[in-house]
Amino acid sequence: VLFTPYITYAGENFFTGANRARGFAMFRHPTKRVEDQFYYRQHATWEGNYDTAMSSMSLADFATSDKLIENFEVRTLLKMEATTDITEADVALAKEILRQKFVVGIFE
Repeated sequence: VLFTPYITYAGENFFTGANRARGFAMFRHPTKRVEDQFYYRQHATWEGNYDTAMSSMSLADFATSDKLIENFEVRTLLKMEATTDITEADVALAKEILRQKFVVGIFE
């Protein structure tokens, strides 16, 4: 049993032809995750990437700003930078990886 938030690293090192492992992934509702990320980042002065502009920003402003990291799970699975545009093909590939390699649960 392996518990890690580093899905890509685990996949590269444990999901091999010799190790036919299957992961279990729990995902939050994307809208709720973004909303919680916003409220956390508004007050997380202890974080190295704290941005003072976030403290006075509205949720609507955050959603349309460059501070929102869209499709976090897709970016993680495909090792994509936050500035790279995601295509429908990228989303399809991420879904296929999840289908083949994981048992997926959703909470909230």
